[in-house]
Amino acid sequence: MLKDKLKGSLPVPKLIGAVIGVLVLVVVANKSIFYAEPGYVYHVRTITGQEQVVSDVGYQFFFFGRWNSWKRALTVQAVKGGSENLDYVEVESSETSAALPPQNIMFLDQVDANAQATVRFTIPSDKESFLQLAHEYRNPANLLRTALIPAFKETLQANASLMSAEEYYSGGRTEFNTEFENQMINGIYIVRREEISEKRVGDV
Repeated sequence: MLKDKLKGSLPVPKLIGAVIGVLVLVVVANKSIFYAEPGYVYHVRTITGQEQVVSDVGYQFFFFGRWNSWKRALTVQAVKGGSENLDYVEVESSETSAALPPQNIMFLDQVDANAQATVRFTIPSDKESFLQLAHEYRNPANLLRTALIPAFKETLQANASLMSAEEYYSGGRTEFNTEFENQMINGIYIVRREEISEKRVGDV
């Protein structure tokens, strides 16, 4: 009876080989397949040293590849309830990449105020631009901490220096918002102060 049972079972060497094959397949799949979520761009590095940019939604296969995800758009806000603690920035489940407290700004006439603003940065998806960004900053959190948030703060203050508080509160709010948007897109204005001396008739 025992011999008959052994004849119908898989030989031990083949059984071990099958188990090892399954384990290898699981390891390769675990290290090589990922699901690309909508709204993200992925930086993929393969075992051969090649780099790829993945923006298509769905399962992706890269043999023993490593990848990290970047949101297509990163949002920086200065709002009530925000925090200067940047340990949490770029949490995938969060709609906002970084929420700062209202920023203290100084108008041209030396009047200060706490400003609230929101800026949304779009990540380039073409291969050359995206890889340049990924090489320089390595991950979205570094990009936020070292580039986007400082640019946001600096531009907000630079914009406040273009008008007085009186001009802002007497109807200049739309102009303030427009100029802030222009500077975020095109860069901070370089302001040069000029003093002009005018001689009026009758002056000695």
